[in-house]
Amino acid sequence: RHKMLFNFFHNLLGIDATIAKEDACKIEHYLNPKTLEYILKFL
Repeated sequence: RHKMLFNFFHNLLGIDATIAKEDACKIEHYLNPKTLEYILKFL
């Protein structure tokens, strides 16, 4: 989950790697698994 979110933020949205890592770490605990599934499909 963390790696997927990091890749979404950093590679797709272009967010700085440090910020993307921090945000991925924080947000992965709050997103519904279904939301993560849809993000993965999008990627």
